[in-house]
Amino acid sequence: MWNRIIESRLLRVARTSPVITITGPRQSGKTTLIRTCFSNKAYFTLENPDTRQLISSDPRGWLATVPQGALIDEVQRYPEICSYIQGRVDEPEFKAQGGLFVLTGSEQFTLSQTISQSLAGRSVNMKLLPLQLNEIEKTSRYTDWKEELLFGSYPRVRADKVPPREFYPSYFENYVQRDLRNLSKLTDLTSFTTFTRLAAAQSAQLLNLSSLGNLAGITSNTAKSWIGLLETGYIVFRIEPHFVNISKRIVKSPKLYWLDSGLLCNLLQIIQSDHIQSHPSQGSLFENWIVSEFWKWNHHQNQGFQFRFIQDKTKNEIDLLAIRGEEIHAIEIKASATPNISFLKNIELFESNKELKFTTKTVIYTGESCPGPRSSRFVNWQDIPKLWEEWTISD
Repeated sequence: MWNRIIESRLLRVARTSPVITITGPRQSGKTTLIRTCFSNKAYFTLENPDTRQLISSDPRGWLATVPQGALIDEVQRYPEICSYIQGRVDEPEFKAQGGLFVLTGSEQFTLSQTISQSLAGRSVNMKLLPLQLNEIEKTSRYTDWKEELLFGSYPRVRADKVPPREFYPSYFENYVQRDLRNLSKLTDLTSFTTFTRLAAAQSAQLLNLSSLGNLAGITSNTAKSWIGLLETGYIVFRIEPHFVNISKRIVKSPKLYWLDSGLLCNLLQIIQSDHIQSHPSQGSLFENWIVSEFWKWNHHQNQGFQFRFIQDKTKNEIDLLAIRGEEIHAIEIKASATPNISFLKNIELFESNKELKFTTKTVIYTGESCPGPRSSRFVNWQDIPKLWEEWTISD
């Protein structure tokens, strides 16, 4: 049983919102979360054909059997239920009730459209992503960053100590391919798998759909569509570039990241942690992992950061900018155990243009945490949660 940081926020929101919708990838712990937080509510999963048939054949009749509301898993399997739930929560006797229905789903775009059409103003939408660093129990953590990266952050891998080489191929085949095939009538699974592996090789790099399509033997439009599918299934996400009025030399393409480092390693056929040390993409793998940790924390704690990167056409780059209002935190990410002042040169370069003023300047690396020059600091990856504590704004 994992203590998810999102729990307190979920219970707080449930006091006032009649409907809560929680989306996230398969196996991220959504069912465990809602059944733990709302153990007194009836539970239904629309993944079960019998349950789906029961509800869809007479939705009004079914709603009459759950006067105290219900937990509904995988609601994208019968999204029409949301329209009937809207009618229920709009009835005078139910309007003042919070946490009446808690819905979960594994397809963010499809479900978001359904919620915006049927439950706009009635549902609070939340995301539950795989475990973040400070949620992983000490008994399941590793002091070697390469082990952390290899095992990834899905609860089952950590709790049951399932070998990554067994979990991730099955996860990709049973959940990713199946769900995306249902979404898009995907038929050419061989090409899609090839494309996915090629996209994995471009993690933490500028996304070039034309090049990626050429390598996979598909059109750039198909590559765009398939990247969109992977985003829909919470497999990848993009970080957009930050634009400032420095010059026109700033790149405009986003960077591609994978939400879970364990799945990424498996797609790259990395099955042992020592393979990472000698892998040509070691730096990109480390960067991808760190950025995904910030991504998960921001969603779980609703901190309102926009994540960006900045790179000019001579490839001077700051790996990550965490932007919230007037705050701009500059972060460089290095798979190195030795602090080096050169790691800060790009931060200082962009700051010297006087268009950017950084609130903090941080290098995240594998060595010991220590102060750096000119109000900067070097932070060991295990101390990232301390940064989050400093940046957290309480509701």
